[in-house]
Amino acid sequence: MPIIIAFLAIPPPHILSVMDMVYTSLKSALTNYKIGLSFSTFAFYAVMVSPLYILGSAYGVTAYAQQNPQQTPQKNRLTSTQWKLAFLYGNRVPDAKYNMEPRIVFDPAANRFMGSGTCNRFIGQYSSSGTSLTLHPVATTKRMCLDHTMMETENKFFTMLTQTVRYEITDRFLYFFDQSGKKIGQLSEKKIVTP
Repeated sequence: MPIIIAFLAIPPPHILSVMDMVYTSLKSALTNYKIGLSFSTFAFYAVMVSPLYILGSAYGVTAYAQQNPQQTPQKNRLTSTQWKLAFLYGNRVPDAKYNMEPRIVFDPAANRFMGSGTCNRFIGQYSSSGTSLTLHPVATTKRMCLDHTMMETENKFFTMLTQTVRYEITDRFLYFFDQSGKKIGQLSEKKIVTP
């Protein structure tokens, strides 16, 4: 037990390398001196070290992912994809006219998001931890939409962004949720954003 506690005290980013070093050294020692070891001694080391190696490896991977949420699959998907608006407050978004579909993309380097409402482009800052997501006040261009439906969709889209507190990604879809836990937006994967 003291050995396990000592390993768990090692910072997560380094625990895997430490475990590999210990396991490799022990394996080398057993190989070099295998003639002088009884079968029972060899079995003892195998039974004691293997579970410890597995435990330490699993802990290292889990803890490192928790301390580095930017490396988790959800976070990578959020920031490596351009998202097209599909549903707003439970209603399907009308087909875009003039190739002006509502969309958004996230830039993790600057913690910035940007995109198009339909008639106007927008930009803002975001903060995220785990699946929580806050989209800070949006700055937009000020062009008027000639189409009333497009203008209404754009206004609701901007409102939805400011109400978002959490997100989920399932398959090819990004979902936004408000403070009450209600799903207020659904976006579909448009294309992968290359760095």
